[in-house]
Amino acid sequence: MVIALYVPVLNEDVFKHKGIDWEWGIVAASILVYIILTEVWKYFKRGFLRRRQLRYEEKMRQEDQERIERSRALEQTHSSTT
Repeated sequence: MVIALYVPVLNEDVFKHKGIDWEWGIVAASILVYIILTEVWKYFKRGFLRRRQLRYEEKMRQEDQERIERSRALEQTHSSTT
């Protein structure tokens, strides 16, 4: 069984470890850097996906318009031959 709690005697006398003090600054800075970088990544990804979606919608509109025009042209040729 492993002791999960902080036991001062074991920590200092057996393992020769001391508590961290200024190292918490490194931990806090690392967390801040991680949060900032993930938010920047999400911002750029959202912009990229938005532009991609707009291009896709424009392409679909153009294809729909072309399909409508072909359908009308086909109807006109059928109506003029009958």
